[in-house]
Amino acid sequence: MPVFSCSRGCPRLISVSAIPGGSPVALADPEGYAVSYLDCAGCHTKTCDRCARKNPQLAAGSGCPKCGKPLAWAGVPLPGGAAASAPATAPRPPAAGPPPGGGRVNLVETLIGLGRSIDADLSARNSERANATAVLATTLMGSLADQATMDDLPHLSRFGEQFFRWEMFRHGAQYYRALYQRCMQLGVAQQAAGNSAITLAGAFDYLSGGMDSKPDMARSVVQMVQAHFGPQHPLTQKVQQRAASLGGAAQIQGAFGAPQWNMTPAAAPPPPQKTKQQADEELSLWITLAFLRISASDGSIDNREYLVFKQTIQQFQLPDLWDRYGTEGLMKLLREGKLQSLSAGLAGMPLDSKKHLGEILKKLMLADGKIEHGELVAIQEITGWLGMTLGDIGIRLERA
Repeated sequence: MPVFSCSRGCPRLISVSAIPGGSPVALADPEGYAVSYLDCAGCHTKTCDRCARKNPQLAAGSGCPKCGKPLAWAGVPLPGGAAASAPATAPRPPAAGPPPGGGRVNLVETLIGLGRSIDADLSARNSERANATAVLATTLMGSLADQATMDDLPHLSRFGEQFFRWEMFRHGAQYYRALYQRCMQLGVAQQAAGNSAITLAGAFDYLSGGMDSKPDMARSVVQMVQAHFGPQHPLTQKVQQRAASLGGAAQIQGAFGAPQWNMTPAAAPPPPQKTKQQADEELSLWITLAFLRISASDGSIDNREYLVFKQTIQQFQLPDLWDRYGTEGLMKLLREGKLQSLSAGLAGMPLDSKKHLGEILKKLMLADGKIEHGELVAIQEITGWLGMTLGDIGIRLERA
């Protein structure tokens, strides 16, 4: 982001950017940067919009005080119709519209995809990546549970049972606590869905060792599991084994029955089919927001970075959404967590496909010819949302 001093000596810097709508860094700091300014056609002396408005002699079409050549507005057009154009002569972007897909992530479908990735990684003995994906699944459940409907609850509960098969008990406890909170919001905490969620949360917490210092609570959980699932249930038996190893277990007769246990990967309800246009728009928005997150992390957006971003959109023949949303609209989506939710929707893809997304992230990072710490942090964050590590995309961090 090239910057210039204001000719009137004010402390604001003038941002000159090829990005339509102005540099996001400058737009986020209007006290530090001006994105609209008067420019001299001769000596190219620049005056920020605030100083220009204070001095009646400085106006579009008037002579430059320094060389006499005409002045003209440049940069981002001022509110109220003042004529100006960015260096790329792009029109002012329209107001941001709603994100593609209504801004919602299909939570059940996304979790099913993550479950398949965990199964594949465990089969390949890649426990580190499987654990990272499980963390992502529990995080999504905690942050997106309020999207779950009553019809989603059985599918979400069935997915969560796989934490038993994966022996990821701590993650399972976190997952079912979030599900129970959603049951409370929907008013079904005392019904079958809520009873199952709270029982499973307690069981997984018990198996992870989370109740070792709370013997009274532990005994209560053992009884709840036996009463809810029955003595022959795999979870009951696992809980009983741990209870015996810790000094005995209570036997409860007259169980409510043994629901079928999910020992195989869950099957998602039929997902709505996306059109090619919807899929292309979501990928384009993901790339655009990833570009903003990475390039702005060092405090500036270089024109070379913006050029690489534009070339990437063209390379994949995707719609360019910058003009639709505008810089301010895109930054708003970024602050609202849209990049995270889009990444979550892509997390269930095969690893090889996700690695292609990682290559895009690396390409954006290297566009300005250097690697900043903030850019690495941004890429680590985005790859984590995708259920990957930096190592999956060929980035190795040297440890001191």
